[in-house]
Amino acid sequence: KRIGLYCGSVIWLTLMYCVLFGTSYISILDMTIDMWDSKTSSEQYGTVLAFLAYGNSMKVEKPENYSVSEIEEEATKYKMEEGSDEETPNIIVVMNESFSDLSYLGDLETNVPYLEFFNSLEENTIKGHVVVSIMGGGTPNSEFEFLTGHSLAFLSNSIPYIQYIQSSHINMTSNLKSQGYSTTAIHLMQEVNWRRNVVYPYLGFDDFISIEDVDLENEELVRNYISDSATYKHVLDLLNNKDDDEKIFVFDVTGQNHGGYTYAGTDFETEVEVIGFDSSEVNQYLTLIRKSDQALEGLIEELEEYEEPVLLVFYGDHYPGLSEEFFDWIKSDDEDDFDFFQKEFTVPFLIWANYDIEEQENVYTSLNYLGAYVQQIAGLDLSGYDEFRLELSETIPAMNAYGYQDQNGVWYNYDEDNDDVYSTLLDQYWKLEYNELFETKKKVVSFFETAAN
Repeated sequence: KRIGLYCGSVIWLTLMYCVLFGTSYISILDMTIDMWDSKTSSEQYGTVLAFLAYGNSMKVEKPENYSVSEIEEEATKYKMEEGSDEETPNIIVVMNESFSDLSYLGDLETNVPYLEFFNSLEENTIKGHVVVSIMGGGTPNSEFEFLTGHSLAFLSNSIPYIQYIQSSHINMTSNLKSQGYSTTAIHLMQEVNWRRNVVYPYLGFDDFISIEDVDLENEELVRNYISDSATYKHVLDLLNNKDDDEKIFVFDVTGQNHGGYTYAGTDFETEVEVIGFDSSEVNQYLTLIRKSDQALEGLIEELEEYEEPVLLVFYGDHYPGLSEEFFDWIKSDDEDDFDFFQKEFTVPFLIWANYDIEEQENVYTSLNYLGAYVQQIAGLDLSGYDEFRLELSETIPAMNAYGYQDQNGVWYNYDEDNDDVYSTLLDQYWKLEYNELFETKKKVVSFFETAAN
């Protein structure tokens, strides 16, 4: 009885709030809430409405015509693939904060080069661009797409680290762990940011090194953020102190290039200037990218001397949050708006090895595919889900939260009509993703795990 009275009171108070403030139930559900700062949303909308909106944001509709038996049947088409018999490498993944190449957007001239080393890499290097689903912030969504192979295309306006990762999930990390790798995540900022301290163990990381685990007096800072060079020292320490028969997987999320770009301290000097566009903000950002490029050179120089095979993966999580004036300035007048829009979600990536791999240039992909691609290059076991995504990438080379690219390089948003083959494949992908992410008792585990499990 008391529970009924309590629930009735909550409903009554919510309805009264809506009446008083002219807010219908539907508009409550359509509110945009701040996943990073729930306090701000509570202050803006009130605690009750913010709570309701947050709950609504977690709601995911089951794919149309979804059935577990269909998933099980689909899984039989994509069998686990065992890796090569050769020695597998240690794998280092660097997801570099706000790393991008602004010249990809249009003509850009600077007084000094800012990606000189990155652009010079050729030997044992695979290089190109990778499409992401965020811009200016929301870093964990890029982590999520890379590690899980799931796409934000089906999870619009969500941050899975906050909303959906509430238990263990099968992903690249857990599958590497099953193949004998020890797994460590590094992010030298607060461990509670985006619930990483909770999420990383669910994804299979054995250890997590955050800012709480280091002595700041011994760390190099750039604009009060721990530098790329400093975080790479922790990566190298893991390599140099591991057991001889141990293989390690390190996922390093840097913080040096975090926005905004108006730092005025005397300990930071702007080195890069854009010719033809006067912006201290853009110049500061490109100076940071130049520092990232130099730090990458230092890391690779160290890895070249390492006695065991190492595969390094390096990519940016998103474009920086710069002024609209800059993006308007650099955009070509005759460029299609949606094509340019997708450029703003396209960042450089490379895969480099200290042993012989087949070199490739101008590779174009998206984060939901990149993890499977890396495991294939490394000669590791692949899951059926990895096989599915690698096959899918031949028809849909890139996709993100806002659209997909067809085999002819044409971008479409998800509401546009196109060949039925694309909608069929996307529906299939969503059903598989839903099964891993939201099913518990009916998850088709064998499809997502590798043979080593």
